[in-house]
Amino acid sequence: MVRLEPVALELLEYKVDALERQQPVRGGLVDLWELRRAIEQGLASLGTDDRARFVSVSRRLNALAQLQPQKSPSRVATLDALRIDDEFVPAHEALGRLHAEAGRFGRAVGHLEIVADARPEDLETRLELARIFLELRAVERARTASDAALALAPENPEARALRAAAGMLLGETDAAVEGAELALEADP
Repeated sequence: MVRLEPVALELLEYKVDALERQQPVRGGLVDLWELRRAIEQGLASLGTDDRARFVSVSRRLNALAQLQPQKSPSRVATLDALRIDDEFVPAHEALGRLHAEAGRFGRAVGHLEIVADARPEDLETRLELARIFLELRAVERARTASDAALALAPENPEARALRAAAGMLLGETDAAVEGAELALEADP
């Protein structure tokens, strides 16, 4: 299995270098901290040299953060700072969709799962979860989410296509091809 942490580490080093040279960096410091957190989660998969590089770039990032003028937090960061009651489903739905649109799929999942639990008949949320799980390569979870969507709407072409994609990634080729064909028949 291909590990993304070494690639993410190289990207983090590149962006920190650019900030140190006072060049603009897409996403600024906030995105760099998120990238650092993602690498940190897979730190055990890095070799000794890469871990030393990670420590070095983390120190440089800390130093940069102390030099940067404080800006008002983003809308998502502000909402994340709040503790949202699990009963307040509309807030979880909005935050989950904001995270998904921003590509923060891991954060989106937690909020959207609360929505799916609170609204068992919500087809769109189940489809969104299946799409996100496929993006994250959490294939078993993608299959479960697409199966839940199919249980709600057996003829839904997107649910069929998502289930077929998950099946293909799981090596269920025949079933995946059949599901893809049914999805295409329903919505060419």
